[in-house]
Amino acid sequence: MYQRGRGVSATMGDVNWGVVVSTAGLSAVLSILTSVAGLPEVEKGD
Repeated sequence: MYQRGRGVSATMGDVNWGVVVSTAGLSAVLSILTSVAGLPEVEKGD
């Protein structure tokens, strides 16, 4: 059962923010590279 006394602030403190930031950064880079290179399975129309 959820304990009301623990709250969101204690839960936010349990997060490894370094991992969160590095994962978000990697996702952004891969998204940009995919946008620039295009998706290989999508054919360009005439």
